[in-house]
Amino acid sequence: VYIMDYQCDLMLPEGDCMVLDTYIAPKMRGRGLASFLVTESSREMQSRGFVRRLSFVRADNAPMLRVAEKAGYRRLGQVDFFIILRRKYFRPDPLVLIEARGTAGM
Repeated sequence: VYIMDYQCDLMLPEGDCMVLDTYIAPKMRGRGLASFLVTESSREMQSRGFVRRLSFVRADNAPMLRVAEKAGYRRLGQVDFFIILRRKYFRPDPLVLIEARGTAGM
């Protein structure tokens, strides 16, 4: 997968997939849409044969982290910077890397 924001390829092991962005418009928040998207996207990814689902969530996005954890995702760690072509780029807003395996998240 080529990520335009970082101008690099992201290579995932076979059976892994990644949700890069999920956004709910402010006026639509609080209606359960994030839970619906997490659940339905997890079902779809599993139906396509993916075993592990990964995503990044901004560390300051407590509502989305709660949705993900209720759906069975677990935190793997925090990303404060990326290294691209041997250059370190610090993020102004750290990310939490989360994962779900099997039927978690469905």
